[in-house]
Amino acid sequence: MDTNVLEKRWSFLTEGDSIHIVAPAYGAPNNYLETVRQNILKYGFKPEIPIDISVPQPLGYSNTDFYRANHLKKVLTDDKVKVIWALQGGRGSSLLLPFLKDLSQSISPKLIVGFSDITALHLWAATRNWPSLHGIVLTYNRETWTKGNKDSSMDDIMAILKEDRQEVDYKLEPLNQTSRKDLTITGPVVGGNLSLIQRSIGTDAHLQTAGKILFLEDKDEARPLVFMRALTI
Repeated sequence: MDTNVLEKRWSFLTEGDSIHIVAPAYGAPNNYLETVRQNILKYGFKPEIPIDISVPQPLGYSNTDFYRANHLKKVLTDDKVKVIWALQGGRGSSLLLPFLKDLSQSISPKLIVGFSDITALHLWAATRNWPSLHGIVLTYNRETWTKGNKDSSMDDIMAILKEDRQEVDYKLEPLNQTSRKDLTITGPVVGGNLSLIQRSIGTDAHLQTAGKILFLEDKDEARPLVFMRALTI
C-alpha cells in the first residue's frame, strides 16, 4: 500500500457499508460471484455487484472494454463509494486507462484493492496521489477458491478496511551485503506486478520510484535485465 497519503485519504468502512466489486480484467463463473457475495455479507458489508458484470469475451475478459471502462468510471466518480475491490486479475485492466484520462481531479479518493493485473489501476491511482492496497482479488483466496490462493484470507484485507489493523509486518530475507547492514529505511511503499510496471514505462502511469521502497510480484514471466536499469534512470 502506498503510504504517501498526506494530501488525500480514503474512508474506512463501518458495518453496513458497501463494497463495490469491479472486473476490469478477467471474469468469473456465476457460482464464484455468489460465493463472493456471501463472503462479503458475512463480514457485515453490502456487496455491490452488477448482474451483468461477467459476460465472457474473447481472451477471457469479463466484458467488453466499453462496459468495463464505464463501470469503472461510474464507481470512481461516485462520492458514496469508499472501497473498490477487484473480482479477478489476468489481463485487460491497462486497456481501460485511456478511458480514465478525462476524470476530474476533484473526485474523492477510493481505495482500490487487488493484485496482479490490477496493478494497472494502482498505477493510475498513484498519478492522483491516492493510496491503494495491493492485496488479494475476490476470487483467489481461502474463502472463495482454496486452490487459487489457500494461504491468503479475506480476514487480512477486512481488518485493514475496518481500521482494525494499521500495520502489516513481513519477514524479509536480505539478498546482498548492503541489505544485511544494521540500518533502518523508511519511505512510501510502491510497486506491484512486474509485467504491468514494466509495460507502464514511458506512459502517463509510469511508476515514480525515487525515494520510495519498491516491491515487485509476478509469476511465470521472463524478467528482462533492462527493467531495473530503466527504473533507476
